[in-house]
Amino acid sequence: MNLICKQDTQIPGFGKTCGLLLVLLIIQVVTGKTFGAERLNSAFPPSAFSTGQFTNTSYVLAADDTFLMKVWREDDLETKTKVDRDGTVSLPLIGVVNIGGKTVREARTLIQGMYEKDYLVDPQITLTVMESTNRVAKARFTVLGRVEKPGFFEIPEGRKTVSLLEAIAMAEGFQRLANESKVTVKRKTNDGREQIFEIDAKQMLKDVRMKPFDILPGDTISVPERFF
Repeated sequence: MNLICKQDTQIPGFGKTCGLLLVLLIIQVVTGKTFGAERLNSAFPPSAFSTGQFTNTSYVLAADDTFLMKVWREDDLETKTKVDRDGTVSLPLIGVVNIGGKTVREARTLIQGMYEKDYLVDPQITLTVMESTNRVAKARFTVLGRVEKPGFFEIPEGRKTVSLLEAIAMAEGFQRLANESKVTVKRKTNDGREQIFEIDAKQMLKDVRMKPFDILPGDTISVPERFF
């Protein structure tokens, strides 16, 4: 995919940021060190995305809340479901789970443990509240795979998108074994079709001329593992 980079006028200092990222990439090539959370986060001004990170994992799930469950590398387990009046939901393989009255963090831990016990090895699960009895769901996207903090995040108020590199930074950067050249973005179109984009984030960090790839509400970013 030929993505041309130019300065994003919505993010102050983005042009300088691209130059900084190029310098960091050169250091990576010379030293063999990868860009982690600290390097990516320091490259972007906090005002660019800090207000949009979804940190409310303490939200308490209640009857009639609708949430989306995603399991990395297990697309067939993706489920959108509503919490029943008795606080339970029915999920693939593990069946009925009582999550009513639990926080999003507690529900995720419970579900992850149930999948790990009998079905999956180290499952990475995200729960996104799509419709809430207490508040309107905001514009969110999901970051999965080899990042420091996989999960779901909000696009900052007043903005329609964030860039891919911003989204990775919100997830606290790439892990050491991340394959930065094979990042994928899964997106559903208005007619229900699914689009998959493969993006070379490593080249995007390296080439100051590359245009930022915009992440839209509902997108799922997956960072695969690098194999030697």
